Amino acid sequence: LALVPDIHEDDIVFMSDVDEIWNKVILSYDFSCPVKLNMTQYFWNLNWQVPNHCNRGSRPVRARYSDLHENRPQELRAKNMQLVGRPGWHFSFLNPLDLGKTKIEAFAHTEYDKPDYKDIARIRYRIEYGIDPFSRFPLKFRNIDWTYPEFVQAHPEEIDHLLYKGNAFNARVD
Repeated sequence: LALVPDIHEDDIVFMSDVDEIWNKVILSYDFSCPVKLNMTQYFWNLNWQVPNHCNRGSRPVRARYSDLHENRPQELRAKNMQLVGRPGWHFSFLNPLDLGKTKIEAFAHTEYDKPDYKDIARIRYRIEYGIDPFSRFPLKFRNIDWTYPEFVQAHPEEIDHLLYKGNAFNARVD
């Protein structure tokens, strides 16, 4: 952040991965300290949602620039702090047949770099039946609704390739 011109102590900064999309409304929230953003997570496509009780991984953080004087960004992401619900979306393992194997091999969690998780036939099965990439839990099927990003709601033709195309009978609908 030292390379960012004119950054000020009270400027808001986000520490997140590229597939973690925060909702612009989070900018208007008034927090006096860093907070974790409890994003709704999806695997494989925009329809397979991770159940809330299974979504326990590292969270993006919203903080002020001054908070980074005492903590590195990843340290903030690992700390226990106030958790803000529904501030955005985490879309992971999109385009899984082309990139799923590569992502697992490059993943920080090397314990998942196993043949079973990279096998294309097994990946297809997990997608079809709504199972997370590492066979830990079932996913919930969600139709696109008002809880999704505005762009997703307004441009169904542009996001069609990111929607579940399998057998609807396999889906567990909310």
